[in-house]
Amino acid sequence: MSGSLDDTRGPKEVRRLQVEGSINAVTWNSDGSRIAALSDFGSAVTIWETSSWSVVNKFQRYGGAYSQNSFAFLPDGTLLTAAPIGRSPDPKYTTLAIFCLIQWNAETGQPVRYIPDLGYPPKVPSEKIGPTDTFVVSADGSMVAGISAGDVLLFETRSWSLLRRLPTPPTPTHPDHAESVAISPSGRQVAIGTAFGYVHFFGADDGTRSLSFVAFPGDFGMVCGAITFSPDGRFLATGRGLVSVKENDDGWTRLWRVSDGAMVAGLTGGKGSVRAAAWNHSGDTLAVGDDRTLRLWRTTQLPQRPQLAMAKRDSSYSAAFSPNGTLAASDGSEIAIYH
Repeated sequence: MSGSLDDTRGPKEVRRLQVEGSINAVTWNSDGSRIAALSDFGSAVTIWETSSWSVVNKFQRYGGAYSQNSFAFLPDGTLLTAAPIGRSPDPKYTTLAIFCLIQWNAETGQPVRYIPDLGYPPKVPSEKIGPTDTFVVSADGSMVAGISAGDVLLFETRSWSLLRRLPTPPTPTHPDHAESVAISPSGRQVAIGTAFGYVHFFGADDGTRSLSFVAFPGDFGMVCGAITFSPDGRFLATGRGLVSVKENDDGWTRLWRVSDGAMVAGLTGGKGSVRAAAWNHSGDTLAVGDDRTLRLWRTTQLPQRPQLAMAKRDSSYSAAFSPNGTLAASDGSEIAIYH
């Protein structure tokens, strides 16, 4: 199947959910019974029950500042966000800037835990994920990887202790820093996309770098801005950031074989920076969102070139699949739901 912009074939849009302000990130819980959105520069959280699509809770996260795609349900149903800039409601702390992450009770909208909480008086921790940096949660919820001062910190969620820091290697001519991060479905690998277009694989167990390659050759500006593993762990999707909508699309989303870093395909047709890339749970569909379009690619025949199943003129800065394959994609202040 192939398609073009506004193609009527392929998955159908069935609903739109509205929020205040623009959507920063969308996430589903583990059984798909709830969907949540982070919006209004990361200051608002809205949660819907998907059986009726009714709002079950809405609350304000303290202050502003948000992280790209950094919003997730944990397996116990709590929500995880980066710690924003602002004052803490806890009288022990004068600011939230000393924390990496905040865990929230989705039912009450109250904080469950500040991470890491080093006690009182507060001290600025060395393991700091900034409010505008990116974090991801592993498939089983046991680990969180987040960008910190250009490197990646890996936490385990049982006690929220720091497992290790994964340093971003320099390029042959420049220092480099992490822009995106992904954890493999098995939890054994961490992939880091960098500001100079590199991809580096590290072992989650020992922190050893096993493979590096250039996803987007060039100088600074060839940013690897979105990165995600396929559900079977065999392939990696990377999306180029900092792209002008006037540039010719030479395949800003690229697919790579994890075993050796060989390029499998370049997916053309986008407009602007690739903001989101998400596989469905069966691995047969890849959603790609950028400044002007949302595209769905059929990936059942990988490593053969995927086939375009749908392309719409919707800006999509976040995209996420539920366990049953329903797609949620942001479009300004709305979430489009596709079956």
